[in-house]
Amino acid sequence: MDFDRWNVTRFGADPSGKQDSTERINQAIAQSAEMGGGTIYIPAGVYLIDPDRSIILMNGTRIMGDGDGATVLHALPRAGSVFRRSYDRTKKNEYVSDIHLSHLSVVMEHPEGCSYEQIAFDFRHITRSTIEECYAGNYGRGRLKKHPEDMGGMARGYGVAFGNT
Repeated sequence: MDFDRWNVTRFGADPSGKQDSTERINQAIAQSAEMGGGTIYIPAGVYLIDPDRSIILMNGTRIMGDGDGATVLHALPRAGSVFRRSYDRTKKNEYVSDIHLSHLSVVMEHPEGCSYEQIAFDFRHITRSTIEECYAGNYGRGRLKKHPEDMGGMARGYGVAFGNT
């Protein structure tokens, strides 16, 4: 696999957890799709993701990290999904299929009593796909270094959503 070619840090994604990496990861996915595919590699680090904009999955998207707790996608405190497909409620949408996500963590920022919802892996209208060795939850993992006692009573978000809208 050509991990260097589709390494999200080459597209400007920030593994330090200080800058929003959503658009940079989406650029890697879009460019890979335009060039016939390839595995998008997210190396170890903490990547801030805006769940309002989401990482947009397309047919055949493959994303691999360095492991649960090593590659951490940390959702900003906003409503939405970390991973989802593009969906337009005003028209008929085709299903997306053959997605493979592996070896990463999604940590949602969903404080108890907040007025929004977050979903780590929103697989509504996505078929024939795999989520392998991934974590989804409200508490920090590995490099994020947040623990339940530091999170102020986090409410549970949605780890995975399946079905249709």
